[in-house]
Amino acid sequence: MYAMCTGHAPFRAESSYSVLRLITDKDPRPIREINPDVPDWLCAIIEKLHAREPSGRLDFPVNSGR
Repeated sequence: MYAMCTGHAPFRAESSYSVLRLITDKDPRPIREINPDVPDWLCAIIEKLHAREPSGRLDFPVNSGR
């Protein structure tokens, strides 16, 4: 979804290892800085999808064990 809104992946680097390091160490650049036309509500959903900590992620019924 990030790539659809911005035109590129949230993390770019020369090697797979470098991309993995960026994923674990940094947050992606805010979508609205790249594309201000993306609505706030969509940016909020994408930010939650990128959350490292489970408590910061969206809670889908599938994840709740029901």
